[in-house]
Parts: sequence; structure tokens; C-alpha cells
Amino acid sequence: MAKPHAKKAARQNLARKMSNREKLNEIRTERKKFLAALNLGKEAATSALTKVQSLLGKAVKKGRLHWKTAARLVSRMACAISKKFNSK
Repeated sequence: MAKPHAKKAARQNLARKMSNREKLNEIRTERKKFLAALNLGKEAATSALTKVQSLLGKAVKKGRLHWKTAARLVSRMACAISKKFNSK
């Protein structure tokens, strides 16, 4: 029989897992929206990038993502905007 503290730890782990999964799915959804906004125009893409940056920053703050992972994703999205709208 599991001890009460082990049962509580299992409940906490499950709650954290569900929360992390929900937030990471939200980030994936917003990244897809960013890719769609990239075809709509610079203003739409920039506002979508701002939304994704905010979510990534919150995920880093909570420990859901490594800060370098978030920085790499933001950099790639900013680079995509730059290439698409500032090409010569």
C-alpha cells in the first residue's frame, strides 16, 4: 500500500503534467497561427510573434521550457519575418 505522501506526490505530478501539456499545446497552436499570419502581412505576423514571445517567456519562467529553446524559437520566427518582408 502506498503511503499518503506518495499518493499526494502522484496527484501533484499528474496535475503538473496536465498543466504543462496544456500550456505547451497552446504554444504550438500560437506558433501555427504565426505561420499563417506570416502570409497575411507584416503587422499580423508581428502581432502573432508578440503573442508567441509572451507565451514562451511565461513557459520559461515556470520551467516548462529551457530559456535557450525559447530564444531559438523566437529568433527563428523573427528571422522569418525579416526574410519575408525585408528582402531586397
